[in-house]
Amino acid sequence: MAANESSAVGSLRTLNTAANSYQSTYGRYPPSLRSFGPAVNGAPSEQAAGLVDPGLAEGKKSGYFFTYRRMPLVGSEGKEGYDINAAPLNPGSTGVRHFSTDQTGVILAEPGGILDAGSGEGIPKEAGQPVQERQFAPMVARTAELSLVVNNLKNAREMMEQILRSQLGYVGQLSFNGEGSSTASLSATLRVPAAHLDDCLAELKKLGKVASESQSGQEVTQQHTDLCAFEECHCV
Repeated sequence: MAANESSAVGSLRTLNTAANSYQSTYGRYPPSLRSFGPAVNGAPSEQAAGLVDPGLAEGKKSGYFFTYRRMPLVGSEGKEGYDINAAPLNPGSTGVRHFSTDQTGVILAEPGGILDAGSGEGIPKEAGQPVQERQFAPMVARTAELSLVVNNLKNAREMMEQILRSQLGYVGQLSFNGEGSSTASLSATLRVPAAHLDDCLAELKKLGKVASESQSGQEVTQQHTDLCAFEECHCV
């Protein structure tokens, strides 16, 4: 998984470089991820600029799924922009963390924060200092357990999935029992960025009556530091 995550970060760097090359050539950012891909009949074009390999242009590489979106206007000056997200194809198996970047070149990890400062518009990396010697603030993985009693389980499930998408999360595991009966139940493990946990819980509570709730936290600073050290050793 660490190798896949390291590869995902490298792919985001590649896409940032490719997006800038595309803009320099065609005067705008690519309209889609496939526009980065291999040229048709060997002739680069706006539809296939030949800037990245076929797998990455299709959005799948080294256990990660990539999505790209061009945004016509960004900021008060109305500059064009884009954002790219990388998510594990099989969370917990091909990778754990989610990564993202945009036209600034800054690469973010969830959890983990800023990995690359890109063009300098983000927080700069410590120059010349090995990752394992950097000082990380304590990082805590939070866990919350929530039990709800709802009137309509099907509607509640649909709303749960909408809430999860809006909070940039995903379903880690889900089981459904007793469909159609008065005692039907749904059990799900949901994963959301730490910064979105409180908002996600607040929205979920609106789906029904809260039967029970608990929260806990576990410090994962060392695990994160070890993974960052691996990335620095294997990424160029």
